[in-house]
Amino acid sequence: MPTQVSESPDLPRLPSACSIVFTRMKNTLSLCLLVRNESANVGKAIESFEGYVDEVVVVDTGSDDDTREVALSHGARVLEFPWRDDFAAVRNFLFSHARCDWIFHLDADETLLPGSREEIRNLVGRPEVQGAYVLRQDLFSADDPSQFTEMLQLRLFRSEELPQQVGRCHPHFEPPLEDVARTSGRQVVLSNVRLRHTGYVAELKPTKLERSARLLELELQDRPGQFYYQVELAMTLLQLGSDRATAALHQACVSLRPHLAAPTAPSHQAALLFEILLQIQDHNLPGGWSKDQVRELSARWFPNSAPLAWHRASYEFREGRFESARATLEHLKAMADNESYDKTTSFHPSILGPELHLNLGVCYARLGKLNEAIACFERLRNTQFADFAEQNLAAIRDLQRQFESEA
Repeated sequence: MPTQVSESPDLPRLPSACSIVFTRMKNTLSLCLLVRNESANVGKAIESFEGYVDEVVVVDTGSDDDTREVALSHGARVLEFPWRDDFAAVRNFLFSHARCDWIFHLDADETLLPGSREEIRNLVGRPEVQGAYVLRQDLFSADDPSQFTEMLQLRLFRSEELPQQVGRCHPHFEPPLEDVARTSGRQVVLSNVRLRHTGYVAELKPTKLERSARLLELELQDRPGQFYYQVELAMTLLQLGSDRATAALHQACVSLRPHLAAPTAPSHQAALLFEILLQIQDHNLPGGWSKDQVRELSARWFPNSAPLAWHRASYEFREGRFESARATLEHLKAMADNESYDKTTSFHPSILGPELHLNLGVCYARLGKLNEAIACFERLRNTQFADFAEQNLAAIRDLQRQFESEA
């Protein structure tokens, strides 16, 4: 059992963690972090909340660097919890040791962005709020902080009557916090609080993918038939290039099949499954599925999914359906312009930038709409696609001159 508690030198020593009974402080905020070998990040994470939280609680699952010492030097209360292949278990332990009225859950490779602190304080003072979603900026390049997408994450919530989390990997509250809020006459709200996440690319390293696959398989052994984890396992095994990916993908499709006639998706996780199905080779599709079926379902169930729109357009273009691809890319462009795309999933920001205009320009050129193609290519002059755009612009203008001379 986890019993060891480490304290910042300027705080009084606490008794063993298993014997603590806390008196919660009202409208105060605990910053809670789960860490392992995060000495390079944890200090910056805590510093981003400096002066706006009432305590910092860090649970370490077995660091062999100086993560604990860095956390202690930033005023954290550090507890140890032996890792046992269960993120839900360690999160529940972490949250149970928050002394304050509210909890903000932060990953060590995240920081709070300026302008968010006052909104957090406003949220914890609102009696009708049970919890809040924040916007996490997932950076895709350490060299270019402008390249990110924003994803909604539930990170701020009341500590009292907090349900347990379940799931060895990608844990979630059960029952959902929204259900708890309704019972209490409160609500879970969307906020403008923003985090910056720098670890997205690192999370795709083979060692982390292998750990995720192991945890997902254990989770499905514990609680078979969970569609969410079936899809996550299929995606993870595909990223690893595992020969087990086909069977995992088939199982996810079997679970979804009874719901195909429904007007709305039975689970948002179906969007990720459709992304997979639109990208794999036709001969790898599970029996009874077709790309056109996936294309139609994805457009009906998830019209505001940016990655699905991108993959639909790619499929339509490969099939020579240039008008359909153009319409899909125009829809994606409109979502990018007014930021109306679904922010519950992350994706590479390039599909909303120059690559979007490049492919849209090619569609217009294929359709013979040369003025529209020129407008798309001219937007690429100061991008990495400038040379390609210039070649296409020159070719289009040659065609225009040829048409004019023939006229």
